[in-house]
Amino acid sequence: MSDKIQERLVNIASELDERMESQEDPFLMYLLNNKQDKNISFLRRSKLKGDAIVNSELLKSWQLKFSKLEYASKSNKYKYLNKLQKEYNKLQEESKRRRLTVDFDSNEAVDTVRDIAEDKIESIADEGDGFTSSIEQEDEGLVQLRKRLLGGLNDGDGTNAAESYNKTVENQIEENEGLQNGLIEDMTKLVSSLKEGATAFQNALDEDKNVLGAAEIGMQVASKSLTNVSGKLKSYDRKKLGYLFYVCVSIFMVLGLFTTFIIIKLFPAL
Repeated sequence: MSDKIQERLVNIASELDERMESQEDPFLMYLLNNKQDKNISFLRRSKLKGDAIVNSELLKSWQLKFSKLEYASKSNKYKYLNKLQKEYNKLQEESKRRRLTVDFDSNEAVDTVRDIAEDKIESIADEGDGFTSSIEQEDEGLVQLRKRLLGGLNDGDGTNAAESYNKTVENQIEENEGLQNGLIEDMTKLVSSLKEGATAFQNALDEDKNVLGAAEIGMQVASKSLTNVSGKLKSYDRKKLGYLFYVCVSIFMVLGLFTTFIIIKLFPAL
């Protein structure tokens, strides 16, 4: 099986060499060499995984033959690719040269240029007519807009219309100036009121700060006085609550018990 595959690949390589000598289409030869390269790579990977790994001589023979065939296919593919690139560049240069080289002295070139010029002139004339009509329409629209904005004018003669037009324009200018002045005055009043409010708020904060400072000082004084009073009370309790106090309390308790006993004996019914 391996010998048949080798013979087949050798035959394909020889056929490709013959076609190369006969100078066939470079694109077709590029495709054939590319296909042969893919087949050789696939057969080498699939075959060398099996029996060829065990048999070293078979492995060497396959490596040599496949390497030669693969080198030949890759070199041919690269050669035809360069040839295709050169032909493509040549066609590009010819197309550029064909576009740039025009014989203006020939009758055909003169007729062509005349036709192109006439077409351009007609298109420009059409565009000019359309532009003129658009300008007229815009002028009419501006006149109508001016009439709507400035109010209706007198339908009398041209002098009255011009006078009324000037009056309306002057009135509108005066109204706009009045509005601007009013806005400026309102803005200045607003700014001044904001400034006054900020100043009053700052003064109130300063007053509150002073009040809080005085209250803090009073609290400190009160805490100190309370501390002194509590210390004096403790010292007073320690001095007054001596042995005499305890003796008096004991006598008072004995007298209370004796009085209770007498009351029980004198009034047994109760």
